[in-house]
Amino acid sequence: MRNQKSKHHNAYKHGAFSQYAIVRGEDEKEFEALYSALVQEWMPVGATEEDAVLSLAEAIWRKHRAQRFLEIQLTKNFCNPNHPSYDEYFALSNFAAVLRFQPEVAYEKYASRALKPEMDTFLRQKFPRGEFASKSEWAQAVVSEIETVLLPEREPPQICERFSTSSPGGHTGRNAKHSARF
Repeated sequence: MRNQKSKHHNAYKHGAFSQYAIVRGEDEKEFEALYSALVQEWMPVGATEEDAVLSLAEAIWRKHRAQRFLEIQLTKNFCNPNHPSYDEYFALSNFAAVLRFQPEVAYEKYASRALKPEMDTFLRQKFPRGEFASKSEWAQAVVSEIETVLLPEREPPQICERFSTSSPGGHTGRNAKHSARF
């Protein structure tokens, strides 16, 4: 019974052990499309086979959820300067993108989460905020520095080949591979 508490925590955290196939924030229509594709593929006859196909759909759905959760966690780790898997190229690239689209708030909100302290200090010293007419102008100067100077000086992350989490039919294809940037 002592595992029950951690199981409930994980059900809330990533939903892998949730008693419900679809959790808050997921698209019920996507699940229905997956289930429909499996029904068409397996053509169940009778209650037992229909239940087996539903169980298969729920298992695939939970697997996809766990994979999305893992990808999100990896991305967070790659952008966290305090994590061993921190990737400065990845973090700078993502930080520049956020800064481009949210110039008014991005630096204050994300710099300490995505940049090593020495990089933050370097950018603040090279581009004193007071020397620019607006935050947008200042943010553009920082983005330009990141994209034209800092990124080219760094090694881009390796492209990882991994199994795809979905195929055109909406469910996992064992041999369907694609490249993902990590």
